[in-house]
Amino acid sequence: MDYNIMNIRITNGSSNDRFVWRHRQMRETMYNLRNNPDPEEMNQEYYLIGDGGYTPSPVLLTPCQEADPGSPEFRYSDRVRKTRRRVEQTFGIWKQVFRCINGDRSLHYTPEFSSQIVLASAVLYNYLRHQGMPMPVPLRNNQTREFPVGDFVDDHYIQGLQVRRNIIMNYFT
Repeated sequence: MDYNIMNIRITNGSSNDRFVWRHRQMRETMYNLRNNPDPEEMNQEYYLIGDGGYTPSPVLLTPCQEADPGSPEFRYSDRVRKTRRRVEQTFGIWKQVFRCINGDRSLHYTPEFSSQIVLASAVLYNYLRHQGMPMPVPLRNNQTREFPVGDFVDDHYIQGLQVRRNIIMNYFT
Protein backbone atom coordinates (compact mmCIF):
# COMPACT_ATOMS: atom_id res chain seq x y z
CA MET A 1 0.00 0.00 0.00
CA ASP A 2 2.86 2.39 0.70
CA TYR A 3 4.98 1.49 -2.35
CA ASN A 4 7.40 -0.78 -0.47
CA ILE A 5 8.78 -4.04 -1.82
CA MET A 6 7.90 -6.68 0.74
CA ASN A 7 9.05 -9.85 -0.99
CA ILE A 8 11.24 -10.55 -3.97
CA ARG A 9 12.26 -13.70 -5.80
CA ILE A 10 14.67 -13.47 -8.69
CA THR A 11 14.92 -16.21 -11.29
CA ASN A 12 16.52 -16.58 -14.67
CA GLY A 13 14.25 -16.07 -17.65
CA SER A 14 10.58 -15.37 -17.50
CA SER A 15 7.62 -17.40 -16.33
CA ASN A 16 3.91 -16.77 -16.44
CA ASP A 17 2.09 -15.71 -13.28
CA ARG A 18 0.40 -19.06 -12.68
CA PHE A 19 3.67 -20.97 -12.86
CA VAL A 20 5.38 -18.55 -10.50
CA TRP A 21 2.53 -18.74 -7.97
CA ARG A 22 2.40 -22.54 -8.03
CA HIS A 23 6.14 -22.80 -7.39
CA ARG A 24 6.59 -19.96 -4.95
CA GLN A 25 7.61 -20.08 -1.31
CA MET A 26 5.21 -17.21 -0.59
CA ARG A 27 2.28 -19.47 -1.49
CA GLU A 28 3.34 -21.97 1.17
CA THR A 29 3.92 -19.17 3.67
CA MET A 30 0.39 -17.86 3.10
CA TYR A 31 -1.13 -21.33 3.53
CA ASN A 32 0.89 -21.83 6.71
CA LEU A 33 -0.35 -18.47 8.03
CA ARG A 34 -3.91 -19.52 7.24
CA ASN A 35 -3.60 -22.99 8.75
CA ASN A 36 -1.47 -22.09 11.80
CA PRO A 37 -2.52 -18.59 12.86
CA ASP A 38 -0.92 -16.69 15.71
CA PRO A 39 -3.35 -16.96 18.66
CA GLU A 40 -3.42 -13.15 18.97
CA GLU A 41 -4.56 -12.86 15.35
CA MET A 42 -7.08 -15.72 15.22
CA ASN A 43 -9.89 -13.59 13.77
CA GLN A 44 -7.81 -12.03 11.01
CA GLU A 45 -7.49 -13.41 7.52
CA TYR A 46 -4.69 -12.54 5.14
CA TYR A 47 -4.82 -12.48 1.37
CA LEU A 48 -2.56 -11.61 -1.50
CA ILE A 49 -3.99 -9.73 -4.46
CA GLY A 50 -3.29 -10.88 -8.00
CA ASP A 51 -4.44 -9.88 -11.44
CA GLY A 52 -6.34 -12.07 -13.86
CA GLY A 53 -3.15 -13.93 -14.77
CA TYR A 54 -3.20 -15.78 -11.48
CA THR A 55 -5.39 -18.74 -10.61
CA PRO A 56 -7.67 -17.99 -7.64
CA SER A 57 -6.86 -19.76 -4.41
CA PRO A 58 -8.00 -19.46 -0.78
CA VAL A 59 -5.11 -17.05 -0.09
CA LEU A 60 -4.87 -15.23 -3.45
CA LEU A 61 -7.72 -12.98 -4.53
CA THR A 62 -8.19 -12.27 -8.23
CA PRO A 63 -10.80 -10.23 -10.10
CA CYS A 64 -13.85 -11.90 -11.59
CA GLN A 65 -13.62 -12.16 -15.36
CA GLU A 66 -16.46 -10.51 -17.30
CA ALA A 67 -18.43 -9.20 -14.30
CA ASP A 68 -21.54 -7.21 -15.18
CA PRO A 69 -21.20 -3.47 -14.44
CA GLY A 70 -22.87 -2.55 -11.16
CA SER A 71 -22.95 -6.13 -9.88
CA PRO A 72 -21.33 -7.15 -6.58
CA GLU A 73 -18.74 -9.08 -8.62
CA PHE A 74 -17.94 -5.90 -10.57
CA ARG A 75 -17.51 -3.82 -7.38
CA TYR A 76 -15.29 -6.52 -5.87
CA SER A 77 -13.23 -6.80 -9.07
CA ASP A 78 -12.87 -3.03 -9.31
CA ARG A 79 -11.50 -2.91 -5.75
CA VAL A 80 -9.07 -5.78 -6.43
CA ARG A 81 -7.85 -4.08 -9.62
CA LYS A 82 -7.36 -0.74 -7.87
CA THR A 83 -5.37 -2.43 -5.13
CA ARG A 84 -3.30 -4.35 -7.67
CA ARG A 85 -2.50 -1.11 -9.51
CA ARG A 86 -0.54 0.03 -6.47
CA VAL A 87 1.73 -2.99 -6.92
CA GLU A 88 2.28 -2.14 -10.59
CA GLN A 89 2.93 1.50 -9.68
CA THR A 90 5.55 0.36 -7.16
CA PHE A 91 7.32 -1.58 -9.91
CA GLY A 92 7.17 1.52 -12.12
CA ILE A 93 8.68 3.79 -9.48
CA TRP A 94 11.39 1.24 -8.66
CA LYS A 95 12.33 1.04 -12.36
CA GLN A 96 12.40 4.84 -12.63
CA VAL A 97 14.74 5.15 -9.65
CA PHE A 98 16.98 2.25 -10.73
CA ARG A 99 16.87 2.45 -14.49
CA CYS A 100 19.35 -0.39 -14.91
CA ILE A 101 16.51 -2.82 -14.07
CA ASN A 102 14.12 -1.31 -16.58
CA GLY A 103 13.18 -3.75 -19.33
CA ASP A 104 14.65 -1.39 -21.95
CA ARG A 105 18.12 -1.95 -20.55
CA SER A 106 20.15 -5.03 -19.90
CA LEU A 107 22.72 -5.85 -17.27
CA HIS A 108 25.91 -7.06 -18.90
CA TYR A 109 26.92 -9.41 -16.14
CA THR A 110 26.45 -13.04 -15.30
CA PRO A 111 22.88 -13.99 -14.31
CA GLU A 112 24.04 -14.54 -10.73
CA PHE A 113 25.62 -11.08 -10.44
CA SER A 114 22.70 -9.44 -12.24
CA SER A 115 20.29 -10.99 -9.74
CA GLN A 116 22.38 -9.54 -6.90
CA ILE A 117 22.12 -6.09 -8.53
CA VAL A 118 18.33 -6.41 -8.79
CA LEU A 119 18.06 -7.55 -5.16
CA ALA A 120 20.36 -4.73 -3.98
CA SER A 121 18.31 -2.18 -5.91
CA ALA A 122 15.12 -3.42 -4.15
CA VAL A 123 16.76 -3.07 -0.74
CA LEU A 124 18.10 0.40 -1.61
CA TYR A 125 14.72 1.40 -3.02
CA ASN A 126 13.00 0.58 0.30
CA TYR A 127 15.78 2.32 2.25
CA LEU A 128 15.40 5.47 0.17
CA ARG A 129 11.61 5.37 0.63
CA HIS A 130 12.04 5.22 4.41
CA GLN A 131 14.59 8.05 4.34
CA GLY A 132 12.07 10.35 2.67
CA MET A 133 13.61 10.51 -0.77
CA PRO A 134 11.11 12.09 -3.16
CA MET A 135 9.81 9.42 -5.47
CA PRO A 136 8.75 9.88 -9.06
CA VAL A 137 5.01 10.08 -9.44
CA PRO A 138 3.70 6.73 -10.67
CA LEU A 139 2.00 6.86 -14.02
CA ARG A 140 -1.73 6.27 -13.87
CA ASN A 141 -2.51 3.22 -15.87
CA ASN A 142 -6.21 2.49 -15.95
CA GLN A 143 -5.79 -0.48 -18.21
CA THR A 144 -5.85 -3.84 -16.50
CA ARG A 145 -4.53 -7.10 -17.79
CA GLU A 146 -7.14 -9.75 -18.26
CA PHE A 147 -6.23 -13.36 -18.82
CA PRO A 148 -8.42 -16.36 -19.28
CA VAL A 149 -8.23 -18.70 -16.33
CA GLY A 150 -7.70 -21.68 -18.61
CA ASP A 151 -8.07 -25.30 -17.67
CA PHE A 152 -6.01 -25.32 -14.47
CA VAL A 153 -8.56 -26.59 -11.93
CA ASP A 154 -7.61 -28.18 -8.63
CA ASP A 155 -8.85 -28.07 -5.02
CA HIS A 156 -7.07 -24.76 -4.38
CA TYR A 157 -8.78 -23.21 -7.40
CA ILE A 158 -12.22 -24.42 -6.31
CA GLN A 159 -11.61 -23.26 -2.72
CA GLY A 160 -10.33 -19.92 -4.06
CA LEU A 161 -13.54 -19.37 -6.01
CA GLN A 162 -15.55 -20.12 -2.85
CA VAL A 163 -13.47 -17.69 -0.76
CA ARG A 164 -13.94 -15.01 -3.43
CA ARG A 165 -17.70 -15.69 -3.54
CA ASN A 166 -17.90 -15.37 0.28
CA ILE A 167 -16.01 -12.06 0.24
CA ILE A 168 -18.29 -10.71 -2.49
CA MET A 169 -21.41 -11.81 -0.59
CA ASN A 170 -20.18 -10.41 2.75
CA TYR A 171 -18.71 -7.09 1.60
CA PHE A 172 -19.98 -6.15 -1.88
CA THR A 173 -23.71 -6.94 -1.94
